[in-house]
This record gives sequence, structure tokens and C-alpha cells, in this order.
Amino acid sequence: MQDCHPVLLKNLTMKENLKSMLAELSGRSQTEIRLTCRDDMFLVDPYYALVFRMIRELIQNALKYADAFLIRVFLDEEKGMITLRIHDDGIGFDTEISPGHGLASIQEQTELLGGRMHIQSASGQGTTAEITIPMEGDRSYEDFISR
Repeated sequence: MQDCHPVLLKNLTMKENLKSMLAELSGRSQTEIRLTCRDDMFLVDPYYALVFRMIRELIQNALKYADAFLIRVFLDEEKGMITLRIHDDGIGFDTEISPGHGLASIQEQTELLGGRMHIQSASGQGTTAEITIPMEGDRSYEDFISR
């Protein structure tokens, strides 16, 4: 259930909730996960839960397939634009191959919100996933839930 509808504790900040989730995920592997995010990071719903799920899926993919020693997570919001970047130092993959269900779902959600996702990967050089999404308040939320 945590994957489908993550429990985000209301008494914790977004950064604290992310750190908790990343600690849980890294506890299952030898891979180090580093988070760069402002202490006062705040995203309105549904962006908060959606970004949280996107991070979880991308980290799980990296842990499962990348054989990485380090995963870096960068999250920022400035002037209504959310930027999420996740980089691993793993084995990389061929981006010409159709993405799995998780990546395809993230791509679809990102596009529905008017954003874009770019994945860069090279053999032996790791993978970087970058997602940018405009945070547009009520209008965007209404558009998203009506789809």
C-alpha cells in the first residue's frame, strides 16, 4: 500500500518524509542515497504525493537495476516550477528500449501535469532522470483529477 498511496506524516516536513522513505529504501541495499532539498520545501497537493511516488519509483528502479554505489536525489521548487533530478552512478541502460511500466507511468503523469521528463543514460556512466513540472494550483489540480 505504501507504493500506491504513501503515508505522509502530517507532523513531518516534506524533506523529513522524503528522508524517512529514502532511509527505508537504502536500508534494503548497500547503495547510499543522498537527498538535496530545502528544509522548508513545500508542494501543494496533488504534487506532494505525486512527486513522492515518482521519487520512490525512480529510486526502486535504480536499486533494482543500476548496481549503483550512490544515488543522488535533488528536489527544488522555484517560481512555481518543480524540478526533480535523480542520478545514479550505476551501469546505465539503453534508453532506446521501451520503458517499463513504472517509467511509462511517471512519463504519463508528468505530461498530464504539463511537465516533461528526460532520461539520460550511458553504459558504465549511470543514469539521470530529470522531471520538471509546473505547479499551477487549483486549475492544474482540477485538470489532473478530471482525466
